Amino acid sequence: MSEQQLAEMYERVVVEHNTVYAPTTAAHTITVQAVTLTLAIDRSWEVAGGSAVFSGSLRANGAGLPGETIGIFVEIPGALPPIFWIGNAVTDGAGNFSVALTLPWVVAGHAVAGYTRNFRVAHSPSEAWSGLVPLAVAFPARISGFTAPATVTPGAAFTTSGILEYQTGSDTTPGAWLALAGKTVDILYDTTLLGSAVTAADGSFSLSVTIPTSGTYTLTAQFAGEDIPASLYAPATAEKVVGVGAIPPEYIVPLILAALGIGAIIILKKI
Repeated sequence: MSEQQLAEMYERVVVEHNTVYAPTTAAHTITVQAVTLTLAIDRSWEVAGGSAVFSGSLRANGAGLPGETIGIFVEIPGALPPIFWIGNAVTDGAGNFSVALTLPWVVAGHAVAGYTRNFRVAHSPSEAWSGLVPLAVAFPARISGFTAPATVTPGAAFTTSGILEYQTGSDTTPGAWLALAGKTVDILYDTTLLGSAVTAADGSFSLSVTIPTSGTYTLTAQFAGEDIPASLYAPATAEKVVGVGAIPPEYIVPLILAALGIGAIIILKKI
């Protein structure tokens, strides 16, 4: 092989190994939006079947996003999945939303009432989520059948009684009232505590009390609730007006008649 041929071969190899591909570029414009979603709840606790106001805002790069659907969810630890939809809100022209929702007893078979649950909102198109906001959801409670005499004498013992119950439910539909046993019910006249009773297995309570002075009073049976605001049972009260007189009312007519000299009419004494 001649020197000419060797030079041509060398040049060919250098060219092939140093000019394989030329550079190239491509461009695409993309907009990155900083989407923020907030949530606030207007109270720290509420009963199941009651309502709470969920409000907040949806912003993209600081500007409100109008007409957007916001999903409202409750978290149930241990459930799969652990988050459940309970309602929607729609943002207004400024990107704000506010909606009153009825709180459920149960959602998808999981208890909400009786616990403090975390709630949050989501915007599906942007995949934005708010932070968690706690809300305690209590069982409603009531005192039924509260009884006491309409009139008594000062210092005379009388009995007051009633039944303490709590309400169950399914989703947001109220259910049966059940006995609430082993709970303390306070008895007051006006704001003065007369005593306390503990409910029996059937929710009933009974207490013998006295009111020392004459007057007309509001007698109150009061259950303070349990674990509020952490939430288990809501407070409950029942009231009855009681008159306390220096002379028992069943004697008033006979005494008037006796003063008029018609003592034989004492057979009208109330029994």
